[in-house]
Amino acid sequence: NELVSWCLHSPRSRFSSSSSVISMLNVLRHSATWSLLSRQCQGRRTVFSTSLLQEVASSTMAGRVEDLDVQMKATVDKARASYNAGKVKNLEQRLAFLRQLQLFVKEEQEAICKAAEEDVRRCHNETVLSSIVPMTIELETAIKNLSSWMKPRSAKRSLIHMLDRVEVQPQPLGVVAVIGPWNYPLSLILRPLVGVIAAGNTAVLKPSEISKGMEQLISEKLPQYLDPDCFPVVTGGIPETSALLRQRFDHICFTGSPYVGRIVLRAAAEHLTPCTLELGGKNPLIIDESMDLKTAAQRVASIKSLNAGQICLNIDYIVCPRQIQAALVEEMKKAVKKQLGEDQRQCQHYCRIINERNFKRLQSMLERTKGTVVLDGGMDESELFMGMTVISDVTEDDPLMEEEVFGPLLPIVPVDGIDEAIAIVNRGEKPLSLYIFSKKQSNIDRIVNNTSSGQMVTNDAALQNFSMDAPFGGVGNSGMRSYVGKAGFDNFSHHRTCIYRSAGAEFINEAVRYGRMSERSVRVLWLAFRLYPVEYRWTIFALLVLGLSPFLAARFGWLFGA
Repeated sequence: NELVSWCLHSPRSRFSSSSSVISMLNVLRHSATWSLLSRQCQGRRTVFSTSLLQEVASSTMAGRVEDLDVQMKATVDKARASYNAGKVKNLEQRLAFLRQLQLFVKEEQEAICKAAEEDVRRCHNETVLSSIVPMTIELETAIKNLSSWMKPRSAKRSLIHMLDRVEVQPQPLGVVAVIGPWNYPLSLILRPLVGVIAAGNTAVLKPSEISKGMEQLISEKLPQYLDPDCFPVVTGGIPETSALLRQRFDHICFTGSPYVGRIVLRAAAEHLTPCTLELGGKNPLIIDESMDLKTAAQRVASIKSLNAGQICLNIDYIVCPRQIQAALVEEMKKAVKKQLGEDQRQCQHYCRIINERNFKRLQSMLERTKGTVVLDGGMDESELFMGMTVISDVTEDDPLMEEEVFGPLLPIVPVDGIDEAIAIVNRGEKPLSLYIFSKKQSNIDRIVNNTSSGQMVTNDAALQNFSMDAPFGGVGNSGMRSYVGKAGFDNFSHHRTCIYRSAGAEFINEAVRYGRMSERSVRVLWLAFRLYPVEYRWTIFALLVLGLSPFLAARFGWLFGA
């Protein structure tokens, strides 16, 4: 306090407020740095200026960055040593880790629900439905099918490989970094981790620091179930994540925003590390006039209200024919009232916004919109409460359409037809999910065939989260690569082609290969490379029968009536 006061009242100080001094002093966390500052200001005779603070702060941050780099390198090296020691190599080891992960989800279910309640006031049942159930199904699927996933796959052989054995073998990549988001911090760490373990890799886990309760749970409880040498957990904010990304990994899996995804991709490029990016986006819902609006409104309200709209799979905006907009708004009011009550703040299962920063971001979007607020769910910054709010007559250039909403605000964009709806979707970035509400198959096919998205669902939303036999992932701005189920195993594996050739049969090479470039040799090799006997198996069988028929007739004449 004395130091801040002196900085403000010094005749030559350039600080305008106490906050500007405190923000600079916040980086001075080490005693050595504080001692240096004390010596510089001994007896208060030295002018205490911004430049002095910046010099000391720079040296402090440089030292801290170096310390973090050393710390992260040690963590990654530990995971790599475990991988090289073969701790996650064979089927039994992988199954053991997956069963331990399954035990963690089962035994810590109440702690998981409590942490989710602390972070966003998510109710017990919603946490079970949105996090526990998908994780449990994913683990059961991997444990049940892992032995078959690990088996080498035989490849089709051309004539040139008829005497060879050609296989595709799934092999582990090495050490994988799994960086999770704050909205579903546990499931979006553990679900990729299932694929990582199934494929035989070790991993460094980085849960989001924004979800304090879940970060603490993962860092304290998970090492009790999984070997911390194989699967260490790193905590902290941007400095720790940046230091982690400066290390060399064999794969990086990141879930979050496109903005941070670009940062991750740039860091990965330094080591040519492949990435799996799950980035979300503005997921459109296209409704046509054939859809029952009451059904549509109820399904939209049930999905949009989950986690207060803070879901990457959620409906970001609705595109509907202009003539049904008013009727849709009325049905939305009824559906929201039915599911969340007259006063949404009193709804026991309605979540809160994660933090003040995101609350203000959503509040700013709502204040700047040119649309009409037709359903106001209310807001309370002190509680980080923001009710489900519907805005009609929104245009493409509206602030609500500039970026992913990721909250309980639902814009409705009226259009004059299906073609205009398709054009609006295509003018934006490719979304993670596309939703279509229609009873006309011709309209559904038209939209599907003329748009691009990570996934597509008709007449509902977010159901793809529970499909274990279909890959989950984005395209373009919404992400790259995919996981879930077998797709997760394949994503975190390298599929190596292996050709096993005999050292014998040299007479074939002597005849057509060595030192021969005659027209006949070229024709023979061209045919050998192109012809896949399995595709012509019945033709080859018929030719063999015809070729052998004279011999068969002479040897077994009675079969042919001779």
